Amino acid sequence: MIAFEISVNGRRLCTAGVDAAYGVLTAMLTWTRRDLRQLPDQASKDLAAEELRLTVAGHVSHGRYSHENLQWPGGDVRPGDAITIRIVETEAADAPQTRKRSQPPLSESTRTH
Repeated sequence: MIAFEISVNGRRLCTAGVDAAYGVLTAMLTWTRRDLRQLPDQASKDLAAEELRLTVAGHVSHGRYSHENLQWPGGDVRPGDAITIRIVETEAADAPQTRKRSQPPLSESTRTH
């Protein structure tokens, strides 16, 4: 399978891969700056005014009405950090930290379209 071997500042973070017939693998770096004064007090308590995050995620299709979202280690990064994504071919990847399978709202047999 194709996998992403991800390192931050030379330290290996994870090897993420989706071993499925159909899926998506992504490594995303996101910078966010917010004006916390424009948010309700409750919402702003859990948010930072500025964030820089690395997200490593995947999506596996289990048929027409079911899928699974996968998450590998990521986290906060800082200016000056070196993030390396090496594309590798491997037999096995690291297990994701989390797997969340969707539950279809209706069973496949009850759908009419």
